[in-house]
Amino acid sequence: MAQARKNHHKEDQIEGVGIAFRIGEALGLSPHERALMLGFGRPVLSEDQLSWPHRTIARIDERVALVVDIKSALAAISGDDIEKERKWINTPREAPEDKTPRSWMTTGEEKGLVLVASLLNRITG
Repeated sequence: MAQARKNHHKEDQIEGVGIAFRIGEALGLSPHERALMLGFGRPVLSEDQLSWPHRTIARIDERVALVVDIKSALAAISGDDIEKERKWINTPREAPEDKTPRSWMTTGEEKGLVLVASLLNRITG
């Protein structure tokens, strides 16, 4: 029974990472940027690679949730216009450091995603 739950959780994680992968792709992120966004050390070129055993990383559920939250907030402020969403993530913001949200999302660290989600939360409430 415990093994079945563990397998189901892993399947859910793989599905969630696939969703985040497609969100990154829609936002125009390169394979390398998507890998960094999701916390992988090297590019994920296809969803098939997401099921590789070495792709399991700590806190993947949190990263996926942040990516989904970011996409939802972007859709809210853009009227669900992907071009406006891409423009938003590629426009430098005053804080912190005049970097683009895209650059923060692709640092490889979860805190970059947290920062972008927080910026969007201030806009969307």
